[in-house]
Amino acid sequence: TVLFEVFVERRPLDPVVNALLRAKKSMKSDRRQRFCDTVIGVFRWWGILRRLLHPEDLAILDGRLRGPAAGEQVELRISDRSAAALLLGALLLDEISEAHYRKEWSRLLGLRRLPERGRQDSLFEYAEKVFAAIAEAMEYRQQRVQIIDGDIVPSWCESLLPEDFPWRKLVSWVQRRPPLWLRAQGIGAEQLCLELSHHGVAARCHEKVAEAVRIDPTRINLYSLPQFRSGAFEIQDLASQCIALVSSPQPGERWWDPCAGAGGKTLALAAMMNNKGTIVAGDIRGYKLEDLRKRARRAGFSNIECREWDGKPLRRKQQGKFDGVLVDVPCSCSVTWRRNPDAKWNTSPQEV
Repeated sequence: TVLFEVFVERRPLDPVVNALLRAKKSMKSDRRQRFCDTVIGVFRWWGILRRLLHPEDLAILDGRLRGPAAGEQVELRISDRSAAALLLGALLLDEISEAHYRKEWSRLLGLRRLPERGRQDSLFEYAEKVFAAIAEAMEYRQQRVQIIDGDIVPSWCESLLPEDFPWRKLVSWVQRRPPLWLRAQGIGAEQLCLELSHHGVAARCHEKVAEAVRIDPTRINLYSLPQFRSGAFEIQDLASQCIALVSSPQPGERWWDPCAGAGGKTLALAAMMNNKGTIVAGDIRGYKLEDLRKRARRAGFSNIECREWDGKPLRRKQQGKFDGVLVDVPCSCSVTWRRNPDAKWNTSPQEV
């Protein structure tokens, strides 16, 4: 279901996974988090793991196989063994320590011994070990084992970069699971770290960015914490927090964020303005602004106005009415590929 919705229906992975987990209410919170991490891992390593699927299933996902009627999709039916192969591969490659799923999926595949990463193994060497072991269990001995750059990052990306760009370093970097950053909101970062520790969440403050808090890997669902529900923190990447700091809005000013998306930077501006003045948040995708409205209500910000914007010039009476404009362009969203790995396989060079 997830593969079909992401690759055929072109839906972003996050809402697809969230809908799936909402339907599985009996699953414990720590297992939900680990399962979510593993599904995301499938897309991070999709260039390699896709070769474990039946050719017909792969043709459907690639859009090469259609039904008898015009535009009708052939039904995708991935076997339990193929699904286990994808999930186990992602779990091993992302080095997620989850004994329950390792045991369950290994049993389903008939894999008695799991590959281990040696101290000297590079990213590619370990990936080749994992793929070879699972492919053998699946009796896909004809599949090539060698991993190439295009299995990690779409090969067309290299042609869009400067000649002296460290391409191999980028390939390795994109595959690392990104750190999780929070922005303290309404309370100090040290206080937030203290309160999170009472819930078993290890957190530490950034030495230079006052509101930034880094979270160690945890099985705790951060969205379930009272600090999140009260708006005491937002999940926001460090770079995004720094952009708001560079903008340096002042209380009482009027700002425009025309490419707001889900509103991480908008909320950071609102906090810096002490909920005084006005921020007009716009985006060409109206559904994204719904997320921002919810987040603003939770945080108690009344100085944010959400307006869908089609990219056309403002009316004359609106021009010159802002103290500052935060413009996040050009935006191919490729910088989010570490956190949203599905996007790198659904992005075309034409879009960039």
